[in-house]
Amino acid sequence: MITEAQIQAVVRRIVEGYAPDKIILFGSYAYGVPHENSDLDLLIIKENAEAERAVAIWPLLWNTSELIPMDILLRTSAEMERAAGIFQSVETIAEQQGRLLYAAWHSNAQAEASGYVAANGRPRYGSR
Repeated sequence: MITEAQIQAVVRRIVEGYAPDKIILFGSYAYGVPHENSDLDLLIIKENAEAERAVAIWPLLWNTSELIPMDILLRTSAEMERAAGIFQSVETIAEQQGRLLYAAWHSNAQAEASGYVAANGRPRYGSR
């Protein structure tokens, strides 16, 4: 099983090396029902993600001391808007039912309203 500390370490590496706009945890770990074969499902939103895709993320995670099974989806805001109109899309389910792990400073208004940004404006890792 993957611990909360491991999840936060993954988020920290992605934030420091890739500077995404948002990271959303979805799937069994977000819903509180992981089992021994569960992987970590992350939806990463970044405005200029189209050229980079997830290829830019994996090298940040290869140097970890332990390998964590993960599925990473990388989307732009425009792709998220298009997916919002698709019934039961992974993106829509992740946004509606997932757990916001990180929101960039320029996303503070929405994140602060949800309690995901501390009063000093710094993004919080993990959930409230």
